[in-house]
Amino acid sequence: MTNSQVKGLSKCGTEMPWRPIVQQEKKIEIALFRLGTIAPIVYGEYLQRGDKEALIRSLTEQKVRIPYSLRSRLARSTIMEWASMYEQSGRRLQSLFPRDRSDRGVPRSIRAEEKNTLLDYLERNPTTFACRAYRNLFEQGIMSSRLSPSSLSRILKAEKMTRRDRLERLKAKQLTEAVQLPRNEYEWGLWMLRLLQGKVDRKNIQGRLKGKLGETEIDLLLSCIKEKPRMYRNRAMAVVASLCGIPTATVVSFLCMSRSGVGGILERSQTSALSCLLGFERDRKRKYEDQSCIDAVFRILHAPPSDYGINRTTWKLDDIHRVMCEMGLPIWKHGITLIIRNAGYTFTKAKKVLTSNDPNYREKLSAITRILADLGPDEKFFSIDEFGPFSVKMQGGKSLMPKGQRRTVPQWQRSKGQLLITAALELSTNQITHFYSTKKNTGEMIKMLMKLLRQYPDEKTIYISWDAASWHVSKALKETVDEINNTEERRSGKSPLVKLTP
Repeated sequence: MTNSQVKGLSKCGTEMPWRPIVQQEKKIEIALFRLGTIAPIVYGEYLQRGDKEALIRSLTEQKVRIPYSLRSRLARSTIMEWASMYEQSGRRLQSLFPRDRSDRGVPRSIRAEEKNTLLDYLERNPTTFACRAYRNLFEQGIMSSRLSPSSLSRILKAEKMTRRDRLERLKAKQLTEAVQLPRNEYEWGLWMLRLLQGKVDRKNIQGRLKGKLGETEIDLLLSCIKEKPRMYRNRAMAVVASLCGIPTATVVSFLCMSRSGVGGILERSQTSALSCLLGFERDRKRKYEDQSCIDAVFRILHAPPSDYGINRTTWKLDDIHRVMCEMGLPIWKHGITLIIRNAGYTFTKAKKVLTSNDPNYREKLSAITRILADLGPDEKFFSIDEFGPFSVKMQGGKSLMPKGQRRTVPQWQRSKGQLLITAALELSTNQITHFYSTKKNTGEMIKMLMKLLRQYPDEKTIYISWDAASWHVSKALKETVDEINNTEERRSGKSPLVKLTP
């Protein structure tokens, strides 16, 4: 590279001062790459034509890393164009700079007329989202250009028309301008919207309604607009708007009401007090609060349906409603439901409780309860019972299966054996002791008793409770318990005392 070219590089930053430095550095990097590519061709003055063509062919066939590009190969026409531009400029490096786009800063995806239409629409509707505004204009046929969200966002940012910018301008306008009555229908609607949102100063409204209403009535209207349900809010809005001079047609359009409805509200406001127009208290009780209806409903429920000519054993809501109408107390079905619920009645599932045919059941239950209440730390209470015998068969239930397959269980299957489990549940610690066997008899109960003695040798007393099965009250079992309690080990305190509870 010649000295003049180096001087040209040092002046690149001063020839175009409006370009950012980063952009200028990218151009220099690209120009140096292009110069390095065409240097063998431009400076190879003594190359024959065949050698030059071979050199160009080799450049087009090899892969190269092009700065700021995803391509890796160069076309012959591109190389020849770079060499021609370099020669025609007197071998100046600036001739190899990439050219700027002629339409830089001008959106190509939308025409200027459509762009202005979109911006005007957003200016008139500052709270509308840009995507929704573009979709509305496109569906109406006003705009035909298709914009991606990124292109739309880029245009709005360049014009400072994003929703945040528009809302900030709207807020600044509302803060700087005094609250005053609008002059056209659009401004009337905007003023009423601000009033509905509580953005109109209370003192301003009181000043405009002064002499027409008292301060108490003005406060009642404004609190109703801010806090009450829609029906009363619309009434208050209609009264305030009318007294402020807003046309009735604008009020009808804003509140989405009929002209006769708004006219009736205004007529009532002139002939009666505002408290009656905006009142919430009912003049009479609802039927489900009427004591005569409540008494009639429960009088019907406490009588069988056959007393009222209904061939049923239980009541239905339709039947109660029909009987109430026949008694001269018409009430809707939901009112009957409210009467029953307000009285505290609910639907509950019946609870199954354990019962016994033992005449001494209560005495035995009291004895067990008393023992459990006074149970010491060195005493244990066991409830013993058996489950079975049951057959060992394939059972149903959920299984982890591959897709398309389903586990099946035969309805009739041969048993693989029988089992019986004998278990003792310790009620104070909720611990269980169990073993499997094949039969129920006194021997198995003695086996469980010995297992408990081995498992709890340090306890002072062991209480045993079971049902009245024959092997639980056998003579051999009682003799075994007496023998355990009378042994030398029991008297020396090395084994617990066994007590059979009733």
